[in-house]
Amino acid sequence: MQAKPMNPVRGRSDTYRKKPMMPVPEHAWPWGEAIMKPIGVGKTLRRCFCNGFPQRTGARGSRGYRDVVQCNAPANAGEMQVEELKGRCRFGIRLCGAAKNSIEQSIAVNIADDTTASIEAAKRDACCREKDLAAINELPEVLALSDLLGKVALVTGATHSIGEFIARGLHTAGAKVLVTGIRDDEGERVAASLGEGAIYRHLDVEEDAEIESCLAQSHALFGRLDFVVNCACSYLDSGLSTPRADWLKCLNVNIVGPAILVQKAVPYLTKPGGVIVNIGSVSGKFGNGSRGPYSAGKAALMHFTKLAAVALAPQGLRAVTVSPGWTWSPPMEEMTGNNRALADRAGADVHPLGRVGRMEEVANVVVFACSDKASWVNGCDLPVDGGFSILGPDQGRGPRHWIDVHRLEVEG
Repeated sequence: MQAKPMNPVRGRSDTYRKKPMMPVPEHAWPWGEAIMKPIGVGKTLRRCFCNGFPQRTGARGSRGYRDVVQCNAPANAGEMQVEELKGRCRFGIRLCGAAKNSIEQSIAVNIADDTTASIEAAKRDACCREKDLAAINELPEVLALSDLLGKVALVTGATHSIGEFIARGLHTAGAKVLVTGIRDDEGERVAASLGEGAIYRHLDVEEDAEIESCLAQSHALFGRLDFVVNCACSYLDSGLSTPRADWLKCLNVNIVGPAILVQKAVPYLTKPGGVIVNIGSVSGKFGNGSRGPYSAGKAALMHFTKLAAVALAPQGLRAVTVSPGWTWSPPMEEMTGNNRALADRAGADVHPLGRVGRMEEVANVVVFACSDKASWVNGCDLPVDGGFSILGPDQGRGPRHWIDVHRLEVEG
């Protein structure tokens, strides 16, 4: 009996035929949920379509999964299909023409924001068939959307410095932001520059009545509250010489105020899904001979994060700390005479990445912490310090380095 000819690519006989994939039941992938459904490492990706109904998708190796919905559409129905599918999937839609010669465009659409759309024209095969890894690697990336669209954030200390950049980052990611602080002119400027979806409200975290009225106003304006970011802080610190009044003032702003804000915000936070982000500091992790209440307050705030994470987890709320290292911000601008090159050179000695951080880098991690992509991140510290916190007092250089540095001094 003559053997059947083998397909050199797939290693199967030419007469081999796979069974067509059946559409996935609607209840299996609810619209609006992530449609990443792995079919196993090493499997070949299948792209089967049926009147716009999503099918299982996956890819080999570490490439991951494509978060897309694919459908067939007539040549003149591209925009119509986009409108019909908007809101069904938060990741992306790829439209493939039923007629290969009439539609040869791959469209990546920002589903959740009607005002944003990116259309990438590219000659692609629009036929419905199984595709192997080589074909998948040629497909353009689908525009991934933030999970913060439609969410509401309250950010304290957002009138300037890192707090302002956090407010901007959350707003850029799609959240509506209540900018709060005690520098009213600067707060109004920040909110105005952000535009629609941003409002300034005076808030002194030392005053319980202001906290309560601010939360009530936020709920009245936006109807929900998803994120609380505690960024307000006081630098009223003279180390061991700090008088009692300054100790109490600094700790009231840096730990007591944030704790009371979280306490009073819990009834308003979305459950499940609400997130509390406390802005810590490397100063709260290590000894510093020139800082007292500031470092103590940040250390306490980091511990408070753990308390909140455990206490609020049953309600579906998360709490994390984001701790910057040395960051190019107003305090460092003052220390260096606004010389960023000097700051980077000084920072290179204590940050393995060789510079000081940027405020937008802190904001990016806060945005991530608030997103659904961090849904399993809870009760921990997220250092944004270029590696500062992994070094010991020897700056990661070991004893040989320091012995050699001081050899001449001792041995002459």
